[in-house]
Formats: sequence, C-alpha cells, structure tokens
Amino acid sequence: MKKTVRKSPAKTATRTKPVKKSARKKSKKTAKKQPKSKKNKADKIKQYRWPKGKSGNYNGRPKGVLNYKTIARRYLTMVIESKNKLNKETELLTIQERLILDDFHDALFGSKTGRAYARRNLADRLYGTPKQTIDHKGDETQDDFDFQKLSDSELERLNSLAEKTKN
Repeated sequence: MKKTVRKSPAKTATRTKPVKKSARKKSKKTAKKQPKSKKNKADKIKQYRWPKGKSGNYNGRPKGVLNYKTIARRYLTMVIESKNKLNKETELLTIQERLILDDFHDALFGSKTGRAYARRNLADRLYGTPKQTIDHKGDETQDDFDFQKLSDSELERLNSLAEKTKN
C-alpha cells in the first residue's frame, strides 16, 4: 500500500489514509444494476412452455376421484348423536342439522356481534340476500352551472373533449 503525502499551506506535510479495497468493492455493490431486458426474459421462458397442441396433464383427472362438494355432502348427511342446544336434549342429528341449530343458538344466545352475524346469515339463507338498488334519474341535468365564468382556454378544452367523445 502506498501512503500519499499531500502538502497544505498551513502545514508542511500531512498523511492521509489510503483508500481500502473493501471500500471500493462496497461502492460497486451499491451501484444500481441495469435491469435485464424483457426480450431476454421472454427467451428464457419460451424453453419451458408447452408445445402448441400439447397439454401438461396428459391423463387428466383420474376417474373416480371425488370433488370437494361430493365429499362435503357425504359428511353433512352423516348422523351423529348430539345435544340440541335449544331444548337441551340428546338427539340423533345430521351434521347439517347440527350446524343449523348452532346458527339458531348463536342468533338467540350468542355474543352481541355473533348474534348480529348469525341473524343476518339465517335471514339471507331463508329469504335470500336483499337486492341493493340505487335510484337514479339520468335525464335530469344540472342547470345552475354558469359557462360564462370559464376562460376561453377552458371552453376550448371542453369543446375538444366533447368532439372526442362523439367520435
């Protein structure tokens, strides 16, 4: 390592610390890297694409495999011995009946937020979700706007926008 000597007017000679190699390396690492072009990325992806007319799932879904709904329906119709929370009796209930009774129990005796959720859930299931409509009369116009207050440049801009919408 070389030590550099720099002369200053106040002092005859002062020693400065040499620049370390590690400091130079850090500056290279922190420098922004140029993003790779999209063309290079597309070329790399092309090699992994399926050829035209071919599929990645040649055999498809095996026959006899049950889907989620079928499995769920099978479990919902299973009969279990369960305590009815409303009349406190032990009964034979399907899992679906038990879930509905739990909703009714929550609607009547649950926490405040649980009751509101359970009641809305039951009402939606029994009567359907209500339609949310917005009344709007599209033929009404706003007559109180004064176009005379606009400058010439604003009027020209409005005219150009109106012509663009016509085309």
